[in-house]
Amino acid sequence: MVSVGGIFHQRADAKQCADALALAGVEPDSIRSEILPRSLEDVLGPLGIPAEAIREYERHVVPGDILLLVNTDALPSDTIANEIARSGGLVVQVGYAPAGHPGER
Repeated sequence: MVSVGGIFHQRADAKQCADALALAGVEPDSIRSEILPRSLEDVLGPLGIPAEAIREYERHVVPGDILLLVNTDALPSDTIANEIARSGGLVVQVGYAPAGHPGER
């Protein structure tokens, strides 16, 4: 199962991404979103993301940003990551450090 996330500053961007992924074949119940709290440790730690990567992600997000999580076998992780980035999100993948911040394309 592929697990990829995206962090968005704007709810509309997260929704646009979720809608595009659903149109591409991801089941809607495989996509979830939540509003990020002050610390990402409780949200991203259980996903297996290392603490040093979480600290780097925290430099680019603010409380209230939207975390979109996609758990599916319907699309390859690169395809999901590309859609997240195209929609203006910061891609969150296990084992990867951030390559930008929300809003960078």
